[in-house]
Amino acid sequence: MDCLVINLDGAHERMAFMSLQLEKLGISFRRLTAVTPSTLDDHGCAFNWNSWERPLKETEKACFLSHFKAWEHAAASSHKTLILEDDALLSHYLPQVLAAIDASEEVEHLSLEVRSRKKIVSKQGREVSAEHNIFRLYQDRSGAAAYVLSPRAARKLLARSKKQVALADAMICQSYELKSFQIEPACAVQLDRAEEYGLVTPFQT
Repeated sequence: MDCLVINLDGAHERMAFMSLQLEKLGISFRRLTAVTPSTLDDHGCAFNWNSWERPLKETEKACFLSHFKAWEHAAASSHKTLILEDDALLSHYLPQVLAAIDASEEVEHLSLEVRSRKKIVSKQGREVSAEHNIFRLYQDRSGAAAYVLSPRAARKLLARSKKQVALADAMICQSYELKSFQIEPACAVQLDRAEEYGLVTPFQT
C-alpha cells in the first residue's frame, strides 16, 4: 500500500512527528508538499470555487488542493493509498488493519479516524483483525486526517471535483458514490482532538 503525508514546507516539527510514527510502524511513505494560499494560482484555476454551500477561505482552498494532489496520485496507483495529514496520531494496530483491507475490492474508502462526532454506520461489521471490525459508513463528519483510498475511489473524487469543490473532508463525506467503511476502534485521531480521548500530544496544533 502506498502512503502519502501531506506536509507544508517549513512544518519540520510535524514532519518529524509523522516520520517517527511511520518508521516505528514500518510503513514507508512519501512526503507530498502541501499547497498554500500563496501557491493557489499554480493549481486552482480549473476549479469552480463557488460551487459549495459557502465561499471557501484561501486556506481551505489550499487544503482541498493538497488532498486533490493526493487523489491524483492514488488514482494513478495500482494499489490502495493511505493519505495522512501531518498531525495524525496513529495507532500501533494500523499496519495489521492496512494489511487486512489492502486486497479488498469492496473497500474503496476507509476512514481511520474519530473526531468526537457521530457517524452513521451499518449495524453489522466485518472482522478484519482480533481487535478491529469495519462497518459500512453512510454518514460522516470526521475530517480528513487519515484515510485509505482505492484507485477507483480516487478517480470518483477527481470526477466529482470537476463539477464541485468543498472542504476536503466534506468532499469525501458527501461523495456517496464511494463504498466507504469505518474502522472500529479508530486507528487515528488528529492532534487537536487527542486530549478528548485521553491521549498525550507531543505538541499543540
